[in-house]
Amino acid sequence: MEKLYTVKEASQNFGMSVSLYRKAIRLRQIEFVKVGKAVRLTESAIKEYFDNHTSTISVAK
Repeated sequence: MEKLYTVKEASQNFGMSVSLYRKAIRLRQIEFVKVGKAVRLTESAIKEYFDNHTSTISVAK
């Protein structure tokens, strides 16, 4: 089973602010798991979110 992170743990380990994770959860932009009332994020969901919401900039020569 994959490790589950709290929003705070995800913020500390993956370098995105708590408020941005909460916004992504609220807007259903990132997959999450509810454990009772608590929200948890899987590492694969976090990586998928970053893959889908980051862009690379290429510099013209």
